[in-house]
Amino acid sequence: MRYKLALTWISISFLLQSCATTKLPYTIERVDPELQYEHESIEQILAQELANTPMQFTVAIPDDRYAWERARIFFAEHTSGAREEITEQQTTLSNRDKSGDAFVYLIEKASRSDGFNYKVNCLARNPNALSQATRNAQNLARFVREGKIELGMIENNG
Repeated sequence: MRYKLALTWISISFLLQSCATTKLPYTIERVDPELQYEHESIEQILAQELANTPMQFTVAIPDDRYAWERARIFFAEHTSGAREEITEQQTTLSNRDKSGDAFVYLIEKASRSDGFNYKVNCLARNPNALSQATRNAQNLARFVREGKIELGMIENNG
């Protein structure tokens, strides 16, 4: 029993010595206590995501019917109605004839060989709401393209 205990002790001490002398492939740096960091709110993160959303994009043919249906849903929920115009070159969805809306939305869709080119725009009837109109257009474009919308960031009253 003493023999096993002594052998175990020797094994443990060799193991500890080998760990102490082993060079690690990385080093741990001290953290600067004066290190600055930036805190972003969820609203700031969402605003940045929307700012990176393109307002012109292509939708593949199989996905077009879903994208266009989302556009119609947006107009039904966030405007007082929409008018759809179809020509040989493009299809347009807009609420520009509805004078009670603070924002005028316009979605144009043109056919191409591999899908449809979409162009989304939003204009403010009040010149002081131009930045909100841009954010609304980006939110609408993201909804049409990806099915994601930030309801808290849409303003209907300019």
